[in-house]
Amino acid sequence: MRERERLLARLSALLSEIARPYSCDEVIPVDVRANLWQLGLACEATTPREDLIAQLWERKRSLQTILIPLWDGPGALPPSAA
Repeated sequence: MRERERLLARLSALLSEIARPYSCDEVIPVDVRANLWQLGLACEATTPREDLIAQLWERKRSLQTILIPLWDGPGALPPSAA
């Protein structure tokens, strides 16, 4: 697996952790914060999850556009139908 694919998998796993249902007073777990810091996303225990989700999705989208091949025209399926 290439580095970009590993990063995409890591972003997906972090999104799953951050976006899961949680109670209003629940803080972001230490291990998740450590992973976010490693990716360059500074956060505290009380950082709004919505902000982190937006930042993670922004990075994931930019990686996906690099990794997904361009559509080759009518003879090929568009990327969304693959």
